[in-house]
Amino acid sequence: MRLRVLGVGVAGSLAIAMFPAVASAATQDTLFVDHGVACSDTGTGTEAQPFCTIQAAVDQATPGQTVLVDPFGAHGQARDTYTGNLTITASGTTDAPITVTTGAATTTGGTPQVVLDSSPSALPGVRILAHDVVFTGFSLDDEQLDVGNSQRVTLSRLDVTAPTQFDDPGVVVTGSLSSDVTVTGNRITGLNATVAVTGGTAATVTDNLLTTDMTTGTQDDSVLLQQATGTVFTNNTVFNDFSSCGGALRLQSGATGTTVENNVFSSNCSTNTAVTVVDDSVSGTTLDYNVVHAGVNNPVTYFWSGTTYATPAELTAATGQGEHDTDADPRLSGFGVPGDDVTVDSANPDAPGTPDTDVNGTARVDDPVVPNTLGGFVDRGAIETKDPVAVQRVDLSTTQAPVDGTVTMTVVPNSPWSAATGYTIDFGDGTSAQSTSPTFTHAYAAPGTYPLKVTTTDGLGNTSPQVQGASVLIHPQAPTVVRALASPGDALTVNVIPDVTDTWDVTGITCDWGDGSAPTSCAQHDYAEIGTYTITVIVRDAGGNTTTGTTTVTTLGTRYLPLGPKRLLDTRAGTGTNGRIAKVPSGGTLKLKVAGVAGIPVGVQAVALNVTVTDPTSAGNVSAYPDGVAKPATSTVNFSKGQTVPNLTVVPVGADGVVDLTVAGGGSVDLLADATGYFVHSAAADGFTAKTSTRLLDTRAGTGTGGRVAPVAAHGTLPLTVAGAGGIPMTGVTAVALNVTVTSPKQVGFVTAYPDGTARPGTSNVNYVTGQTVANLVIVPVGADGKVDLFNGSTGTLDLVADVTGYFHGQGGDDYVPVTPTRALDTRTIHEPVPPRVINGSGTDIRIAPPQADAVVVNLTVTDTKQTGYALVGQSPLPPDLVLRASTLNWAGAGATIANLAIASTPLSAGEELPTVSIYNGSSGTIDAIVDVLGYYQGPTTG
Repeated sequence: MRLRVLGVGVAGSLAIAMFPAVASAATQDTLFVDHGVACSDTGTGTEAQPFCTIQAAVDQATPGQTVLVDPFGAHGQARDTYTGNLTITASGTTDAPITVTTGAATTTGGTPQVVLDSSPSALPGVRILAHDVVFTGFSLDDEQLDVGNSQRVTLSRLDVTAPTQFDDPGVVVTGSLSSDVTVTGNRITGLNATVAVTGGTAATVTDNLLTTDMTTGTQDDSVLLQQATGTVFTNNTVFNDFSSCGGALRLQSGATGTTVENNVFSSNCSTNTAVTVVDDSVSGTTLDYNVVHAGVNNPVTYFWSGTTYATPAELTAATGQGEHDTDADPRLSGFGVPGDDVTVDSANPDAPGTPDTDVNGTARVDDPVVPNTLGGFVDRGAIETKDPVAVQRVDLSTTQAPVDGTVTMTVVPNSPWSAATGYTIDFGDGTSAQSTSPTFTHAYAAPGTYPLKVTTTDGLGNTSPQVQGASVLIHPQAPTVVRALASPGDALTVNVIPDVTDTWDVTGITCDWGDGSAPTSCAQHDYAEIGTYTITVIVRDAGGNTTTGTTTVTTLGTRYLPLGPKRLLDTRAGTGTNGRIAKVPSGGTLKLKVAGVAGIPVGVQAVALNVTVTDPTSAGNVSAYPDGVAKPATSTVNFSKGQTVPNLTVVPVGADGVVDLTVAGGGSVDLLADATGYFVHSAAADGFTAKTSTRLLDTRAGTGTGGRVAPVAAHGTLPLTVAGAGGIPMTGVTAVALNVTVTSPKQVGFVTAYPDGTARPGTSNVNYVTGQTVANLVIVPVGADGKVDLFNGSTGTLDLVADVTGYFHGQGGDDYVPVTPTRALDTRTIHEPVPPRVINGSGTDIRIAPPQADAVVVNLTVTDTKQTGYALVGQSPLPPDLVLRASTLNWAGAGATIANLAIASTPLSAGEELPTVSIYNGSSGTIDAIVDVLGYYQGPTTG
């Protein structure tokens, strides 16, 4: 403990005694302080014009005056804070002390508080250098209260949090001239210590709740008495309850003649004893009637004059001390329970300083089920076990009823001291009743909501606090009206909450889901197909009557229709910008109209867009998201200065049919966007079937080319057969999801993917520079002959690789649920980069979809690369051979940042409750990975 005490010696004390306090200009009994009104520190502290600071008021206080600080802050809150240090030097007299107070009986339990908050570097925050002063009702936040060389000072009803910066106690009493200092009824919390009485003084410390609640810093005892002869320490509860800390109480050198009685000590420390009394503090010291518990980490309960003792019996046998001490754990459930607590009615009522009330201001009361072993009924510690009679709850026959319908109410009491003998109930309609029976019946004459207020009385005459037991809703006698709140849960699931205006005598509620299935109980239903359904809620009552209500719900799922591809945006040509030709600046948002454009219908839910950045003036990123929502913390395309970078995204469309594209970075960019398809609420559109990534094309190995190993010629077109290849059906396939990788290009250029048998569009899917290896996911319609074309838009040759991750078709398949882009993983923030070449490595598995999901759509961004390599995002666990034959994206060298869309199948693994995907780092150095979720695919489930 780095104890800071007042540097006040005899001379300082004499100076206080020789010079009287400055006379107050005010003649009133009370000096008011309120900095929340028109105040003045140069006035007289009237209620009409109070002092602004507490310091100004106490400086003018004279004997018998009260300094009353208003606890109410701005807007009437029952809490206000006064900053700055406070020093009290004005003294009262024995018969007329100066009282500094908030007027609150205690600072706990929701009563008003005045918080004193000084600079923690200028401790103590509050110091008292005076005599005949009462300081009560304040809350000291991260502060120390120091009483030095002062007489007849009382500190009461304070809520003190000791300064954490210096490990100091919250209250310090010091100085050889101090006497008659009383510390009572306070709650003091410290980092390592709570109270210290030291420096040749004595004090009465009684009825306090003292808690040490942290374990950093030095390992101190919660309470220190040093050079404190004659101190009384009675009826306190001291918790020092951590495995690395000091004890609960220490009587250091010069604390002779100390009384330690009726306390509760708990110290679960591995290094110090609970109660320590050193050699030169033993003389005249009394230790008795305490509960002392050292905890499981420390078998030593006492240290007395150089010897340790594990139990009170050992201490008593050796020293005669602690004869009535008890070792009991305050943390057990019985502690504080009437009739089941060793503290109850077991204290010494004749111990010096025994208080009449406890720390909460509760009078010391007799527990009739516990014998008064000492002839009194004071409990040990700072908390008195009160009369526990209470209303536990009120049981109702119904919470709703029609006018004149009878409601039965049964009061359930909790009264272990004596059986409940009477009950009073306020029905909330202006009438009430009393009875010796806990059961009441009542009929209400008018509609309304009526709160019940209940009390109970026990056989000893004690009455419980009034509580609101429940409320009864009374409505007119009218036919039942049924409504329902229906909401989609995921792709094919809806949740229903029936809303019945009259539940009187209702015997059953079921739902007809509108899809031809049999009615079931209303809660949740899984549809076989997406769509809009009318749900009928059927209510039956005890008389056999049936009432219905309907609601309409549209499932979240969507299905796909291929398109084009069609160019929707080109800022270089004014396409999609109403003819305006201009780059998008950093921080700018381009609102791209999608619905009703290029064959995309109004009501579209999501669109597959290939977003291309070109000619950026500096590095940055672009985020695509639905208009009308806040920009998410995700990215779609990442780029460096001068790069041309495309990336496919599947982005929800705002309610206004618009998609937002926001640029982040230090410069401006041109943006292009090509739509390859869209998603709508229509069961007639195409479903999706996810596949484990399968290689359909590799011109380097002759895969997909009939065995021909040759690059694609300059301006050449490679027809790729997809129908019937790699597990794709021979017929019915309308589009495929291909991860197309360009490698070893001899010139700058681009690749365009489009359905075979159609004119090549003026769009691009993959852009590259000489020698670059780069990938991009494409969703490309399949030609009537089952093929897609890949066009090499450069003057040099290149090799192409294509991996299929799924296909769209009109018969069955999964529905798509778009979500606002959401960041699921960023290894930069958790400081756990993906390790090199570890399949299903720790920290790379991500749970990012509901349990029913069959596949998830994510944007994978890799950054801070250390070596050339590739990454794969796929199902977890990843098949070991998959990382050798598929990739999501590729990069060259260190320091790269690159992104690509991925569709990963997410079958549930054994023991898994949520679908999981895994990231594989196919380089020899670590990488950081960022995963943004765009949506998921889900098939029909059993409803």
